[in-house]
Amino acid sequence: MIKKSPRRGPQRARPSPIKVRFGLLSGVVFLIVMGLSRELVTDRPCDDCHEEQGWHTLLPFDHSAGSFALKGQHQHVDCSLCHTGSTLAEKHAFKETSSRCADCHFDPHSDRFGFDCDRCHTTNDWLDMNWRDAHDNTFFPLLGVHKLLECSECHLTINSEDVGLDRPDFACESCHADQFDGVDAHDPYSTRYCEMCHNPFAWAPAQVELHDIIFRIYSGAHNNRWTDCTTECHINENNYADFSCGLNGACHEHDQNKMDSEHNGKSGYAYESNRCYSCHG
Repeated sequence: MIKKSPRRGPQRARPSPIKVRFGLLSGVVFLIVMGLSRELVTDRPCDDCHEEQGWHTLLPFDHSAGSFALKGQHQHVDCSLCHTGSTLAEKHAFKETSSRCADCHFDPHSDRFGFDCDRCHTTNDWLDMNWRDAHDNTFFPLLGVHKLLECSECHLTINSEDVGLDRPDFACESCHADQFDGVDAHDPYSTRYCEMCHNPFAWAPAQVELHDIIFRIYSGAHNNRWTDCTTECHINENNYADFSCGLNGACHEHDQNKMDSEHNGKSGYAYESNRCYSCHG
């Protein structure tokens, strides 16, 4: 008698070795991640940022309690743009996140002005600047109408790639050439003593409160003894270097014969205003 083989049901296809390996690998990764101690990733409770409904749905985090409060445009930045890293631990190393502006923003000044960017810039907008106040810490504080100028009116080589290459000439005439050109009255004081007659609030009218540094007219014997610049002293209004010590009769009624007699034998004497000033100025 011939024995029949037992009846078998339909055979199942065996899973491919690749799928088996991938499934095992996914399970291992899942166990490692889920079993990883939170303390090895971050010292903050997970529910500070994450919620139960979705691990990747992040909750608003109160940055004001930390060392870097989010203000202005920083409030709208995605967390991952600042908290970067290639591993889970690196992304959660919050204390190691840099707060230096240049680590996120391109520095058009090439580190020339240091890293304290908020001296000139605000978080509201990169071009919303308070540089006018910061300029007070430089060699040229902005006073008067200078505070109303734009950067490019003085820093002529400003461009988007390298800001501040040039350092403007601090001499007044480098910007106020129109006021100097053709005005002989400024010689020889044009490059040295502008502040003697002018101030940064208005170029005109001239104010001469500092004149006492050169010759006392607000103190001493000449205080309240003159009316204006040109009537008694600077009689040549085209050249303020030309002055009179009363030899023109506007102030002192000097008689040359009398002065010659009084200064007889005095070394260097001459009946001339510059000689008078050299001794009596």
